[in-house]
Amino acid sequence: MQLMQRYGELLRTLWKKEVLQMKDKLIFFLNPDYERDFHDPFLMRDMEKACARILKATEADEKTVIYADYDCDGIPGR
Repeated sequence: MQLMQRYGELLRTLWKKEVLQMKDKLIFFLNPDYERDFHDPFLMRDMEKACARILKATEADEKTVIYADYDCDGIPGR
């Protein structure tokens, strides 16, 4: 339980509710390995085209808008 003293109230609550019951699962959750946990974004269709277009717009000082969804991962909000 000493491990939990270092983390915030939300994680302590999850621990108590047994969402992250085992210590190894908690450590895995708190220490993501980006090589292990994320796939190559260039596996998405037309990602190379999108990157080339964004780079071109940036170099030409064009205004750009990127539309995204609002799902639970929160990535567009960053």
